[in-house]
Amino acid sequence: MSTDGSENRVAGTRGSTRKIVIAVAIVAILVGAALVREHVQSLDCRQPPLAVIDDPAQLDELHLELPEHDPTSWVRTYEPERSSGGYNLVFFRRRVPMIVDMNGRVVHSWPHVRATGRFRLNRDGSLAVIGSDNLVKEYTWDGELAWHYQLKDAHNLPHHDLIRMRSGNYLILAHDGHGHTDYLLEVDREGGVVWDWWFEKHTDSFPDWDPESTDPSHSNSIRELPPNRWYDGGDQRFRPGNILVSARSLNTVFIIDKESGDVVWTLAEGLDGQHEAVMIQQGVPGAGLIMVFNNGLENLFDYRRSKAQAIHPITGEVAWEYSSKFFFSSVGGTAQPLPGKNVLITSSHGGRVFEVRPRGRIVWEWVPPFLPMRVERVPYDHCPQPVSYT
Repeated sequence: MSTDGSENRVAGTRGSTRKIVIAVAIVAILVGAALVREHVQSLDCRQPPLAVIDDPAQLDELHLELPEHDPTSWVRTYEPERSSGGYNLVFFRRRVPMIVDMNGRVVHSWPHVRATGRFRLNRDGSLAVIGSDNLVKEYTWDGELAWHYQLKDAHNLPHHDLIRMRSGNYLILAHDGHGHTDYLLEVDREGGVVWDWWFEKHTDSFPDWDPESTDPSHSNSIRELPPNRWYDGGDQRFRPGNILVSARSLNTVFIIDKESGDVVWTLAEGLDGQHEAVMIQQGVPGAGLIMVFNNGLENLFDYRRSKAQAIHPITGEVAWEYSSKFFFSSVGGTAQPLPGKNVLITSSHGGRVFEVRPRGRIVWEWVPPFLPMRVERVPYDHCPQPVSYT
């Protein structure tokens, strides 16, 4: 009897074990299927099916308006002997990228491209834009779409800036509509994310962070640090390739260590809604200084007065400054250091772009009949393609 009972108990135990194993297997299959579905959904969310891109049938007629104008009349001042010269990358009506010479003549355009906020002309002649359709896109010189990238869902938008890095990857400034904060995303040519950085994970680095704000981290420019004297002198914060960011809402310019993700340098003193922070590169007067367009948005330093400033990143001292009585742009604006000590200033809401000498003499001025956005000067040999007057 005891032996038969023992065998029955063992058989019962084996039966229970089999049931448990089967139940666990079923649960694992269900969980695995759910994870697969979630993964597929997340992939679909990252790269949802695209509609037809750049459909000519959906194109507006902005580019058809340009022939109605005489763009050379928009150049109000030009002193060739005092100007740094070059080509100017401009938007027509804030949407159509084009290149104009110092006399205002259009030498190249991308009439079927629609961009917003920013476009970049790469050294190979390709055009990188934040499209009006919220895609990050790269076009050939002739306007053919060569590459595009789409953020993960409609709540995530690229905005204000993008750069093609020295690695060939693109660094994108984006906004997360779910968390209401900005983030940086580095993507390769295959669309893979190789590096990211999120404001929400670094709020302790910003004393003025406002958790109640609906846009606490609003940023407007990103740059890779170039080779510079500070790093050559041993200051690791300024390692070339680290990322320089301008955060308007925080009145702060800061540097992200690319390897660790830490915020290793900040500048806030005297900044007021600033835009377009850039380190002046080697070979240009003032190399190593940080140039900003200091808007004066909240009138912290002067009533309705903007300033273009070159700031020493170690001492915080203003090494150079331009301002004038009627120079004011509440938002937007750029200050680009040029060879020969000149600076190209875009006063977006002031309605003009001008090149100034170190002592403030204006030697080139462009005043179009629309708000100019982030005009950039490039040298005549910036890319190999020949220009032609259109």
